Amino acid sequence: MTVDERLEKLLERHEALTQTVEMIGHRVEDLTLIVTDLAKTQARLDNRIDRLYNVTLKIGADFYTRLLKLEKDSGA
Repeated sequence: MTVDERLEKLLERHEALTQTVEMIGHRVEDLTLIVTDLAKTQARLDNRIDRLYNVTLKIGADFYTRLLKLEKDSGA
């Protein structure tokens, strides 16, 4: 294999690697956007879960208060 042939092969490899790195870079950008959207969605879900948890606690406290009142009113 001549020096020119070896140089040509190296240039082909370099071009292939350059294209691969560019494709990976674009894919990373796409995945970054997807992860950002997922993080925003997760934050919204966390907020909804917190609100649901707080409402559930309030309902439980209300039921407990009503139960105590019923027990008091019934003389138990």
